Amino acid sequence: MKTLISILISLLVTGCGKKQPTNSNQDKNPPVPLPYQKAKKETPSKNDVNNSTPENPLSEVTPRPKITLAEAEKVAKNLQAAVEMENSEIVFRLINRDILIGRAMPKSLTDAQQKKEIIAGARAAFKEILLQNLSMGTYQFLRVSKTPDGVQATMRLILPNGGVNYHHLVLGRRIDMKPCVVDIFAYTSGEYLSQTFGRLITHSMPAVKLTDATAMQGIKQFEDMTMAMQKGAFSRALTIYEGMQPNWKQQKTTMQMRIVAANQVAVSNLQQSQPMGDEYRKAVEDFRRTFPNAKNLSLLLIDFYTLNKDYKQARAAVDQLDKQVGGDPYLNFIRGNIALSQGKKQAGKDLFIKLTKDMPKNPAPYFTLIDLALMDKNYKEVTRLLINTEENTPVRFDPDFNGIDSYKDYLASPENIKWKAYKKGGK
Repeated sequence: MKTLISILISLLVTGCGKKQPTNSNQDKNPPVPLPYQKAKKETPSKNDVNNSTPENPLSEVTPRPKITLAEAEKVAKNLQAAVEMENSEIVFRLINRDILIGRAMPKSLTDAQQKKEIIAGARAAFKEILLQNLSMGTYQFLRVSKTPDGVQATMRLILPNGGVNYHHLVLGRRIDMKPCVVDIFAYTSGEYLSQTFGRLITHSMPAVKLTDATAMQGIKQFEDMTMAMQKGAFSRALTIYEGMQPNWKQQKTTMQMRIVAANQVAVSNLQQSQPMGDEYRKAVEDFRRTFPNAKNLSLLLIDFYTLNKDYKQARAAVDQLDKQVGGDPYLNFIRGNIALSQGKKQAGKDLFIKLTKDMPKNPAPYFTLIDLALMDKNYKEVTRLLINTEENTPVRFDPDFNGIDSYKDYLASPENIKWKAYKKGGK
């Protein structure tokens, strides 16, 4: 069961639109220390969050009264705060695992004992894995909106590599009428978490005895592919996929896992100045052919088009995603990186500058602007950006940037005197 939940969470927290590698020598360099200390998470007020209703194992979704926009916003903001505090207890007061798991249970699952074991295993795995993965990035409330099915809240997840994912929180009521999250629509999977989980249960526990050799082989291969991906053995995961039975190979989640693995192999090849290979293209094209109306295509295609240097289509995919989520200024970070990949430095800089105004607390655009200023040897601009970053974001740079080579010439310039004076508290 933990394996299935790991797959669910990986789709929930995987993002697209990260900065892509090139074949430049710079990308061959081994990892170096960061020039700054990792930002500490600000601890929000606990007053509102701690008043959330405890999770009730026996609760069910109660359809009335309808969730209001104000209630949806409060739940979403409380969830953001709970993730920032890395408080699992509060997260699962706000996300009702029992209702979510109940929505996932296949009707064909009639064995009471088996169902009980699945629910117990899923509850434990969700609690262990979900918060751990969400807190690795920046999880933020974006907006609430009305849909034909009711009110939903949209969350943005920015990953450490700059990639992005979006979640629509489906809200319901417990028996005590308190609002809670009962399901999550993840943009990387293009469906509700309960749909993905239900399908995985159906495929992993088919209507045959588990002594059936064919059924057991399919389950074993799926688990092996999952474990290979968790270990970063993406080529191995693709090899396992090729040997799978047709019903497993054409399963939506398995095909999405294949895309993720193929993307990682393509990126690794480029970083080593090798041809990207054809597996990534085949994985994406097979998925598009099998699921032509998948709601996650715009997000999945950003990386695909960018790696293939089809920047016009990559930009179109970003614009389509922007429209789908109702608008998000952070997508200018991805547009800026696409512009840089095209060699349009000024256009990229303009987008990053705009993002520093739209999202002043987000350090990502500042980092890129600093890198660009260092490459241009515009050290006065570097000083200005360093100070702006510290004054607007939680980031604090090491005075000597931990000895990183790209700052060597800056440290030898007159601007370094101004920087050191600032770090010592001077003007």
